[in-house]
Amino acid sequence: MRFGTVLLVSVVVMVAGTRTLAQLRPDFSGTWEYVSTSPAGAFDTNAPELVIAQDNSRLIVTEAGGDTFAYAIDGSESRNETRSVTGERWAHVSTARWVSSAFVVTTATTRESIGRPWDHMRMYFLDPVTRDLKIAKLDAVLSPGPVMSLRTATYRRPSP
Repeated sequence: MRFGTVLLVSVVVMVAGTRTLAQLRPDFSGTWEYVSTSPAGAFDTNAPELVIAQDNSRLIVTEAGGDTFAYAIDGSESRNETRSVTGERWAHVSTARWVSSAFVVTTATTRESIGRPWDHMRMYFLDPVTRDLKIAKLDAVLSPGPVMSLRTATYRRPSP
């Protein structure tokens, strides 16, 4: 009887632990519309819409302007490239990992004209009350600067 009780408790704990881990890693997949940035008036480059695809190996973020960033979920290096409005190439080398229920991406970005990288971080998480997507951004503002900027953008799923 005692062995059976211990076994039952162990199974319940394992199932609860698995369920908790799954809950800690939300699925961000879908279309998200920009709502706001905090602090208000902060340096802002938020896309009016994000489309996120997520599977067991990658999280892919596509901004309304067409820039796409694919991040490996396993912490291995991911490389992405964008172009500025003037056509300058920007190379982004990122690593990402789950920290509790947040997906944290650290990136070194290099502009062709500057040649040296600067680091920045994005943390994707769901607001526990509203279920809005929050993206906390820690970025270097280069001009005037360098100055570190911390802001949080809020995105919401469109109403049906």
